[in-house]
Amino acid sequence: MLDFNYKKELFHMELVKHGIAPEKATCVAEIFASGKSNKPLTIEEIQLTEEIWEQWQRHYKCFTSALRKRPLVKGDNGSS
Repeated sequence: MLDFNYKKELFHMELVKHGIAPEKATCVAEIFASGKSNKPLTIEEIQLTEEIWEQWQRHYKCFTSALRKRPLVKGDNGSS
C-alpha cells in the first residue's frame, strides 16, 4: 500500500495541476490521503471538499472541451 505522505503529495500535485489553489489543495489532499471516507468528516471538511470538487470539475470540463475543439495536427495520431 502507498504511504500517507506519498498519497498526499500525489493528490496535491493533481489538484494543483488542475487549477486548485495550493493551500486548499494541501487541506483536501490530506483528507483524501487519510482515507477519512470511512470516518465522519467535519462540516468544514465536507464544505471544502465539495468546493474543491466543483472547481476541479469546472476546470476538467474546460480542459476536455478545449481538447475536443483542438484541430488535429499531422503526426498527433501516432502516424508519421
